[in-house]
Amino acid sequence: MDLADVQFEDRPTALVAHLTGEVDLTNVQELRYALLDRVRHDSAGLVLDLAALEYLDSAGIYLLYDLANLLQARGQYLGLVAPPRCVAYGALHHAGVLDQLQARETVEEALAALDD
Repeated sequence: MDLADVQFEDRPTALVAHLTGEVDLTNVQELRYALLDRVRHDSAGLVLDLAALEYLDSAGIYLLYDLANLLQARGQYLGLVAPPRCVAYGALHHAGVLDQLQARETVEEALAALDD
């Protein structure tokens, strides 16, 4: 199993985290801490690029909600990138939460949504 790997990209308004590999029950807590530790308190929030994920289970979807709530409590936002042909899009669609989590097709769209 390929556990998730994260490549961080600092943008002027937000942190972008490009995820690859698999997000499941075995690594969500470690991933949660890694992501939250890197988000600056003066940024608009965090954009998670899920386009290259190979697997996302229900624990990973719960992580997305958890991150959104924690960031909101800090006055920040969570943006998601999940283009229609990626694994994460399918998982979010099948769970019925795609619209609720407001996933975008590109990082630029997600960053623009944070500024709104």
